[in-house]
Amino acid sequence: MKEAPQAYRELSQTPFASLYGSQSILEDYAELFTWTYYTEELHQHYSITVTQDGKTFTYVPLDNPLVRQRSVELVGLSN
Repeated sequence: MKEAPQAYRELSQTPFASLYGSQSILEDYAELFTWTYYTEELHQHYSITVTQDGKTFTYVPLDNPLVRQRSVELVGLSN
């Protein structure tokens, strides 16, 4: 857990929607599809927030241009 903030900062520089999805191509697609559907079709906000030592880091996958581009390519999200 002490490495969680750094792990999510690093994740935000990749085209992956979640740490879990970054482990397998099938899980990656499932996570990308799920979070795209959740945010775009159901209009729900999805973010990951990590707080440690009073400092907070929030990752919003579909705000990441790399993740959005993959959503366009793999899931059919309109740009």
